[in-house]
Amino acid sequence: MSYRDNMSSDALAAWDRLTSKYGDLGVNSAYRDPAHNARVGGAKRSQHTHGNAFDVDVSGMPREDRIALIKDARGAGFRGIGVYDNSLHFDVGPSRAWGADYSRSSLPAWAVEAAGMPAGHFPGDGHNHGSAPVAPPQNALSAPMGPQSAPMNVLAQQQPPQPPQMQQIDPRNFLTQVTPRAKLKFT
Repeated sequence: MSYRDNMSSDALAAWDRLTSKYGDLGVNSAYRDPAHNARVGGAKRSQHTHGNAFDVDVSGMPREDRIALIKDARGAGFRGIGVYDNSLHFDVGPSRAWGADYSRSSLPAWAVEAAGMPAGHFPGDGHNHGSAPVAPPQNALSAPMGPQSAPMNVLAQQQPPQPPQMQQIDPRNFLTQVTPRAKLKFT
């Protein structure tokens, strides 16, 4: 069985664009059926179970080469980027990035920009697998590959987000505003 079996056409197209530059990359994992995914500790809604993801062996690869590979993967059309000690995860699911503990807060600092995250910006609580939003590469399906044509980081050009405005909560109505469906019983 080939690692290409059961892969989506979008994932294979992005993979072919990436490997046209790099040649054969060592694939640790591609499609996983749900039972296999559970055995290996994969996320319940893993892109692997949809045939949308590849895990690439990067053990022994210098950091600079990993950065280039991540940028080129984004340019090839991969939107989900997972960065681990010895492997990189690329998928064609929603745009997001994460690190070793499957949260955006564990994305290594050296990989933030390459993965499409503006430096110092990690929205949300950082505890959902791969949930950090990243800007999709511009025209990813037809973008040429290479360091001179790396995808433009749209988020990095935007102004930093403003802190949310604090909402005044009347303490007498606090429970109904925070948990409107809560039913309290007093005895």
